[in-house]
Amino acid sequence: MAKQHSKQKCSWRETVLSRLWSPGSSHPRGLFFVLGISAAVVMVLVATLMSASLCGRNQLAASPDTAEAATVARHPLTGASVEEAVRPVVFAVMVENSVDVRPQSGVEDAFMVYEVPTEGNITRWMALFGDDQEVKEIGPVRSARPYVVEWALPWQALYAHVGGSPEALELLRGVDGLVNLDEFFNAGRFWRSSKALAPHNVFTESSRLTEAWDELAGEREPAYRSRSFKDEAVAADRGGAQTITVEFGHDAYNVAWTYSPETNRYTRSQEGKESVMASGETIKASNVAVLWTSVTTIDAEGRKRIATTGEGEARLFQDGKVVEGTWRRTAPDATLRWFNDAGKEIKWNAGQTWVEVLPVGYDVTAN
Repeated sequence: MAKQHSKQKCSWRETVLSRLWSPGSSHPRGLFFVLGISAAVVMVLVATLMSASLCGRNQLAASPDTAEAATVARHPLTGASVEEAVRPVVFAVMVENSVDVRPQSGVEDAFMVYEVPTEGNITRWMALFGDDQEVKEIGPVRSARPYVVEWALPWQALYAHVGGSPEALELLRGVDGLVNLDEFFNAGRFWRSSKALAPHNVFTESSRLTEAWDELAGEREPAYRSRSFKDEAVAADRGGAQTITVEFGHDAYNVAWTYSPETNRYTRSQEGKESVMASGETIKASNVAVLWTSVTTIDAEGRKRIATTGEGEARLFQDGKVVEGTWRRTAPDATLRWFNDAGKEIKWNAGQTWVEVLPVGYDVTAN
């Protein structure tokens, strides 16, 4: 049947052609009709090809914009846009904040800083850096505290310090999650400046910390949990100018953060003066996070026991607004997580984050 059908079609074409081309055809206009149809088909084909060509050129011209608009990866520490996913090693450095050592060095380059109370309501900083940063001077580097060690654990960091309290040193000897870099046993990774008296004169730099990691970390690969970041609020969605005051119970250590809607940054001040570092750069944060937790004094030296696990009240200041919520941490090596009042995990603006750790009952005001 298939062959017969093919033969019939062939016979039909032969009949039409013979009538069109035959001098005695009774349809003299047939030839012109077919030629007209053929011309129309050709014109449609030409138009189609030209359209396709133009469309192709438009697609090529648009491709750079399309590539630029495509979603890019976020740096896991700073939140900045990056072309390729990265996983830097984290350096956690204990930095002194005593009145006599100000201005400090390098803290303006940290992606995160924990500010915590120590003996006598003096505060100390743990400044976190990535090994993809170049920081020429960090310090003064001071001693470890156990609660700060616990906050460093989730970052699987190189933890740089100069000695520490008995509890901190005992904890460091027993943990596997950190690379312990104590200046007492690794003096070559630090230096002592002639510009200050001991113990306020120890400094380090990112290149020495990188060398220490390469020497001490073995085959470790960082596997910390990255934060979730968001785009900054546009100008119309930002809050107005305001100053946030964080009370640590000592006039020399209370902190003020002044928000600018124009820059969408919080400028840090202590003792009525902006926190200008040794480089001349002022501390400006994208996020100021406050958590309240249990703080008790455990000995005559005034050393503290600070709860780093469980949950408690939290506030996050960003984009000129405040997010009320809760901090949660299930274990000493678990990531510190932040949730709003609706139970949804908070997202962060790219840039520097400060975590202010306060005893329950201490005040934070915004006006």
